[in-house]
Amino acid sequence: MKIYPYFLIGIKQTWDNNLFKIVLFTVGTVLLVSLIRKLVMVSKSGGKFSESMHIANGNLYIHSGIVPGNRVKVHEIK
Repeated sequence: MKIYPYFLIGIKQTWDNNLFKIVLFTVGTVLLVSLIRKLVMVSKSGGKFSESMHIANGNLYIHSGIVPGNRVKVHEIK
């Protein structure tokens, strides 16, 4: 099949493009930082990684690596 050599040529030409490398590095860095931030928040809250939020000890923990700032909402129970 002739499709595989053409595919490999296309991959090589794409990789040789500096713009592709910059975009790939930027997207990869953002995803890695977001994943690390989510892991830190999950370890603080004691919740599951797949949950979007977790309530523990009266605090609402938002498990999102994209949300800037403090991701712990403290509410007093009256």
